[in-house]
Amino acid sequence: MNTYHKIHTVYKRDPENNLKTLLEGEYAKPEFEYLQNNIWDWDEKIDGCLHYTNKICTDKGLLMIGKIVEKKLPVKILSYNLYKGVVEYKEIKHYHKEKKQRDFLCISVKSKNKGCRPKYITCTDNHKFFSKNKWVQAKDLKKGQLVSHLSEKLPEELKQIILGTLLGDSSINKSSKTTRGFSFLHSITQSGYFSYKKMLLGKIFNECKGSKGGFSGSKENRRGNSIVNRAISDLIINCCEKNTKKHVTKNWVNNLTPIGIAFWYMDDGSTNFNEKQRARVRFATNSFNDNEVILLQRMFKIKYNIDSKIFDYKGNVLCLSADGSEKLFSIIFPYICDSMKYKLPKKYKKYPCVLNSPFDTYLDIIDTEILFISKNMPKQAIRQQTYQYDLSIEDNSNYFTNSILVHNTNIRIILEDEQLIIKGKQEKSQIQKSLYTKLEAIFQPRLKSMIEVFKNNDICMYGEGFGTHIQKGGNYRPDQGFILFDIKIGSWWLKRKDVIEIAKILNMDVVPKIGEGTLHEMIDYVEPGFNSTFGDFIAEGIVARPKIELKARSGERIITKLKYKDFIR
Repeated sequence: MNTYHKIHTVYKRDPENNLKTLLEGEYAKPEFEYLQNNIWDWDEKIDGCLHYTNKICTDKGLLMIGKIVEKKLPVKILSYNLYKGVVEYKEIKHYHKEKKQRDFLCISVKSKNKGCRPKYITCTDNHKFFSKNKWVQAKDLKKGQLVSHLSEKLPEELKQIILGTLLGDSSINKSSKTTRGFSFLHSITQSGYFSYKKMLLGKIFNECKGSKGGFSGSKENRRGNSIVNRAISDLIINCCEKNTKKHVTKNWVNNLTPIGIAFWYMDDGSTNFNEKQRARVRFATNSFNDNEVILLQRMFKIKYNIDSKIFDYKGNVLCLSADGSEKLFSIIFPYICDSMKYKLPKKYKKYPCVLNSPFDTYLDIIDTEILFISKNMPKQAIRQQTYQYDLSIEDNSNYFTNSILVHNTNIRIILEDEQLIIKGKQEKSQIQKSLYTKLEAIFQPRLKSMIEVFKNNDICMYGEGFGTHIQKGGNYRPDQGFILFDIKIGSWWLKRKDVIEIAKILNMDVVPKIGEGTLHEMIDYVEPGFNSTFGDFIAEGIVARPKIELKARSGERIITKLKYKDFIR
């Protein structure tokens, strides 16, 4: 089923004047000029949303939305795919700038990235935040409410490398009360192992200048430190500390997998191989107290049925049984690098290490708390209250300004082989979950009636999701709904009177007809603004089509639109 065709504005837009309509310029399509004096039917256009200047995540770093829009920067915008649950870069489809029409609010949220300073988001009062799987307008947010925040996350392999090496040679770095990193060093003789760990840690680890120990016979070494971000900090604080000090916790041992144990073994494990007795693995747990070593001993027994004993060799040492050692080798050998294979039995040394490329952090959304909402603007925003800005983003129709997501709400209701399909404007377009649930509740009970009305034909009904948390929210209706504007059966577009008749049978809303006339009369009607049929506010504009449906030479239907905000004021 085809997506809905593009509706062109009456006149070409002025690239030098923020893409406003050129009233004295050229028509957007030659058909409009030819049909300018014909009679057109006018339907009210349902409103969208706007946004003010904030820093936006792009493939060129953080950039002010005002700069992006004013200079039409060809950057890609970081966006969130709600269905796949992934963060991805998308193209900008349209840039928007207009005079401020609504009040601004300053939303302060807890930072979930580097450091602990709060983030400030300056936006119009109707701009929407993603909160608990639904869109909530800024004016409806409350202190303490959770909203979605862009944050770095660690893949499981990186978590295990950090947890394993912190049991071994790594140490915790404290940047502040709430931020953590880690560091480690190895002698030059273990340079291969150092390079292996550095490679796997990728962008989160930086090597610094090596040094030499201060005692006689000490050797040169290589050392380095991790970066500090929220993902690393949360992992260390939640798993590896007690009362702000490094401590083996239940959470730590419960989260260990064979990858983490392999790095612990490469760091602090040892064994002897000879023909007289079977190998027995020892872990140098000398720095851990009795309770901590017992936790590690229990972890081996409960998770892997590996028996062990604790001996006092100038401190606690955890020694695995011969059978337990063999079992340990069988689960960790795929993660042992070449320079450490001397710690494996001969039969495992021939197998290559499966970890052979770096693991980078990835971006995702997490919940963070709203600290306060104020009409007082931050200093940097006080002088920027004349205009408000927005971006239309490809496919996902949302973007990040900290935790803000903007979306489109065009909807297609498809009946195909007597099956109901609900889709957005494009094949990849997403529908917010609350609206999708509402649409299912609207149309599933009507499915039988739709099958009877359309008599086994495949059809597509085109409309708009509207109401609270969408566009101007309560201006249209107090809940969410669907309003119909077109129906296609096979290759035939229905006449408006037929659309209205079907909508009555199915008990559905139809975009209101507000008049008819020539294009010149429509322009005169929209330019000063007119009240919406939904309430006492300025309507967004008009969608118009010839009284008798016509098609251009290209085969496209001739339809045009005109928005109140497009006029130069």
